Amino acid sequence: MTTLDGLWFRQDGQWQKLELASSGADGLRTTGRGEREQLWIATIGHGLWRIDRNGVRHWSAETGELPSDDLYSMAVSGSDEDPVLWVSSRAGVVRIHKDRARTFDRSHGLPSDAVRGLSIWRSPDGVDVLWLATESGVARAVLGGSQWHTVSLLGEHGTGVFGLLPEADAHGGQRLWVAANADGLGLFENGTWRNFSQANGLLPSNDAGMIRRTLDGSGKSTLWLAMSGGHLLRVDEPGPRFVEVDTPWPANPGLAAQDVVSTLVDGKTTYWFALNTGGVQRLREGVWTAYTAKGIDGIWRVRRLISQVDEKGRNWLWAAGSNGLARFDGERWDATVVKLPDTYLQGMNLLRDDAGRSVLWLGTRNSAIVRVDVSDPTRPHVLPDDLPAAPDPSAYGAVRDSKGRIYVCTNAGVQQLTPYDGSFQSRVFTRRDGLLNDECNGGSQLVDDQDRFWTGTLGGAAMFDPAVRIHDGTPKPLRWLGAQIDGKSIDGTAIEVPPGRHELIARFALLSWQREAESRFRSQLIGYEREPAAWSPQNYRVFSSLPPGRYRLRIEAHDYAGNASAPLEVAIAVQPRWWQRSWAWALGLALIAALIMMAWRWRVHSLKGARRVLERQIAERTEELHEANRRLRELSYSDSLTGLANRRLLLENLHHHARAEGGTLLSMISIDVDRFKDYNDRHGHPADDEALRSVAEVMLQCAPPGAVVARQGGEEFSCVIAQADIGQACRLAEAIRVAVAAREIAVPGSERSNRITISAGVASARVGNDAQMHELLRSADVALYRAKREGRNRVCS
Repeated sequence: MTTLDGLWFRQDGQWQKLELASSGADGLRTTGRGEREQLWIATIGHGLWRIDRNGVRHWSAETGELPSDDLYSMAVSGSDEDPVLWVSSRAGVVRIHKDRARTFDRSHGLPSDAVRGLSIWRSPDGVDVLWLATESGVARAVLGGSQWHTVSLLGEHGTGVFGLLPEADAHGGQRLWVAANADGLGLFENGTWRNFSQANGLLPSNDAGMIRRTLDGSGKSTLWLAMSGGHLLRVDEPGPRFVEVDTPWPANPGLAAQDVVSTLVDGKTTYWFALNTGGVQRLREGVWTAYTAKGIDGIWRVRRLISQVDEKGRNWLWAAGSNGLARFDGERWDATVVKLPDTYLQGMNLLRDDAGRSVLWLGTRNSAIVRVDVSDPTRPHVLPDDLPAAPDPSAYGAVRDSKGRIYVCTNAGVQQLTPYDGSFQSRVFTRRDGLLNDECNGGSQLVDDQDRFWTGTLGGAAMFDPAVRIHDGTPKPLRWLGAQIDGKSIDGTAIEVPPGRHELIARFALLSWQREAESRFRSQLIGYEREPAAWSPQNYRVFSSLPPGRYRLRIEAHDYAGNASAPLEVAIAVQPRWWQRSWAWALGLALIAALIMMAWRWRVHSLKGARRVLERQIAERTEELHEANRRLRELSYSDSLTGLANRRLLLENLHHHARAEGGTLLSMISIDVDRFKDYNDRHGHPADDEALRSVAEVMLQCAPPGAVVARQGGEEFSCVIAQADIGQACRLAEAIRVAVAAREIAVPGSERSNRITISAGVASARVGNDAQMHELLRSADVALYRAKREGRNRVCS
């Protein structure tokens, strides 16, 4: 028994207090049976305790095993022989399995770190479903029922994983390399993770990107690692040992190698490197050669390289980047060989289709996937856009497994294209399906020899295993949720529509515990419709002005696995109006005969009066509509909290400058309030609203005339100044930073005040098209991230 005074137990008819380090127990749970029985004790402030035949075991935040000592509730999954304990806490949900604790929090997809309660429900198919009550809503996890696996959270302190390489180790096993922004390089081998970074002195930077293995003419492999700042390293084994390669390009914080391929010409191995701001570099017999491309003026930004051998045995190279697609014919690079609908390329893969054609699948910024037939590299041409729609226009290329399934990674999930009847069936995976983060990163997608799909995301690395089969043969309950008649809710399963009512909305739901978005419904109003409506995800029906009569609404449903539920039927009776009754018809016929004689006299007079009324009403409604449109336009371009422009107006302003003849010199300042979540946790939402308004006021006071000051969302602000160079923009950003840091901000509801600081990233460029506009936005964000990494409360450019 738990009390405010602690934990008590009854033995030999007497209550005794169990003395633990904790002063009180807030939850009890037992696992196992017989000699394996264990008593678990969750406390607030003193962690987790377990008592079994071997004694007492304690988990706490002090030992590093728990994220917090404030625990709330417990639940058990698994079996008596192999139980798994789940514990809710202020800093996530903790899983205890075989004495090892692992914490899951917002980085794993939870809406909040604070989990107040949890419960385990076992489906009829034996799948455990974990339900979590968090401070930001209810979350759910299907335990052991997902094909997605979180591989690593490296990169969660930056912008995620940009390089993945699963491969066989020297002992016949497998290992995994993970290259991440801000967290360096990780190696998983023999069941253990090892981390290499600038922090432990093993790498020149914490920002790892490309990790690739190439082969030379003798079959010897080389493992390459690219870091921010232009560092290129060769990874020698055993060790591993990281050897920096002498490169001709200068050390630059924004420069990095993005890809590498090797080719064999005249028996000599040649390495080709793609640089994000330096075109293509060739390394051959220790000599570096820099290349530019025909058709590209200015900086050549290359992300991916592909080597192709045509049917005649001739070797070609393809380069994809934000300048479009370029081809190397053995002598020179040419970026004018094919016209693309979107030239901002983020990824590229060479796949052979069912007809035997060699096709480049290009991931683009704004057009998802663009396919180019390069069966004849001398005549590349774009294929028709007949693929299923992607979940987001920003995609990073495509990879294919041995079964022909194609995976397209986007900024809104992973699309799986399965060949079907000459086309593809599409399925999109998101966080709801177990994907770690919906937003992918380029250069980190591949399929291994077991047909597993690997991808780097903004929050870490994830893996999809299609071999995991989840059997679900249980029909789900179909439930009636009720109806509305002209906006008024009606309970019960017998609906009576009063006379003169116009709109009836019927609502229903399928109680599925996973992949609810794939549930399908169809219905038929028997007595009114001849056949059921088509299957759709819509779980409601709307009927307007039904004729009087008695009907039955029959509803059918099936879940994502095709399990059909028992149909549901609801009786609906529509009452007639008084004039639709028989006596009213008889009276009406008599009145009509009498009124016909009088009707023609009033016809002209009535029409004129009606026309005058209608014209007046139209004029009034037109004026009201103009006023509503004006107010709606003002609201659509402003932020309701700060009064600043919103992201929409900011982007329209940038598009306007980008379309100006000759382009426009623009400077962009991206601002983020430092440690704003901590400020919110300490002072609450009214205080953080006041802080955001203060930042907005400072920016408006400091900004020059003509500048666009906007709130992009949350604690992020931006300022765009036309015809201002980088120096002017940096001075303005510094003035804003100093003014914000010096400003006293009142805390609503108290007499106290606080101060906050901001970090700012500044970029400047001449913008003449949308691609340059997006590059300006990205450069400002990169500068902002650098300001955050270098300690916050500063301006970086």
